[in-house]
Amino acid sequence: MRQTAIGAGLGYAGAVLGYALLRPLIGDRTGWIELADDLEPWAYAPAPAVGLLGAALGSGPLAAAGAATMAAFGLRWGHRYLRRTPSGPTARSNDGLTVMTFNTLAWQREGSDLEASIAGADPDVVGLQEVGPRAAAQLFEAFPGRLPYHYLTQSASSSGAAVLSRYPIRDAMAFRASPHGHWWQRMIIESPAGPITFLNVHTRIPYIRKTHRGLGRFKLPLEFHAERRRDEIRTLVRMLERVDGPVIVGGDFNMTERSPDYRLLSGRLRDAYKAVGVGLGLSFPRRGASPTSFPAPWPTLRLDYVWHSEHFEPAWAYRGDAGHSDHHPIVAGLRWTAPAVRTGAGVPLAASAV
Repeated sequence: MRQTAIGAGLGYAGAVLGYALLRPLIGDRTGWIELADDLEPWAYAPAPAVGLLGAALGSGPLAAAGAATMAAFGLRWGHRYLRRTPSGPTARSNDGLTVMTFNTLAWQREGSDLEASIAGADPDVVGLQEVGPRAAAQLFEAFPGRLPYHYLTQSASSSGAAVLSRYPIRDAMAFRASPHGHWWQRMIIESPAGPITFLNVHTRIPYIRKTHRGLGRFKLPLEFHAERRRDEIRTLVRMLERVDGPVIVGGDFNMTERSPDYRLLSGRLRDAYKAVGVGLGLSFPRRGASPTSFPAPWPTLRLDYVWHSEHFEPAWAYRGDAGHSDHHPIVAGLRWTAPAVRTGAGVPLAASAV
């Protein structure tokens, strides 16, 4: 039994460390390896137990393997856990914006829980995905002084979207990035420092083909496809190439930091949470939600983002209160580093860019 435990522990450590070393050499790949990349940080979770087991069994190699696996995690992500937890709205400054993105799971219900979450974050701009008219109407009425400007795109399904803003909204429009995609929104926020192009985005979820039969309500996965999300991200990047001036993009992107789609978008914008957030910022699913599409019992992935152009510097970012949604919101404080330029056209992103 002792030798079996040691062998299993060494095999585990070798597999995790081998994946970490060899994966960069393979380059971008599609299919199941994308999902494996998404879940990679969780592969390190057993490492402390492996190290303790090695110490308990008096096995130096097993203890060293556990320590090496923990060290690998620390080298890759440990610095993000050493950051100071932000104080949220109390860190607000006069030269910046507080931006919130929130997949609300509220296309068929009211939004009292959402109201509490938004009030706690006290954002200047909040983009909502999967929001219905009942929840939107309640939120519009809840913040008449703090967030008096609104833009709602209704949908009979979970594709509805809305933006609430402390500052005036103009040139707002809604569109789909793909024929069967969720509604996206584009607008100009007239901030005190100048106009900002703001996009509220919700990309399509990767498709996992499953068996017709499984264990209870859980079916066995057969294929993983992210092409429909990738096409929408490419559309977004092409749109951003036409932006003139400051831009902020918030939303549920249905991707993680380890996705090739993330790398494509990060060539154009900065991820506020990755820059200054504490930890990995796992936003989906909420503890206890266990959605059918991804039945994890606790937050496992970060799918929600606040992206920004070089006109801003992220000051802080944190994961907000999920309420009854299956997503936690992401809240980020952005400070101006370059002034917005008011051009004669006055529209940083023309409708023709959609």
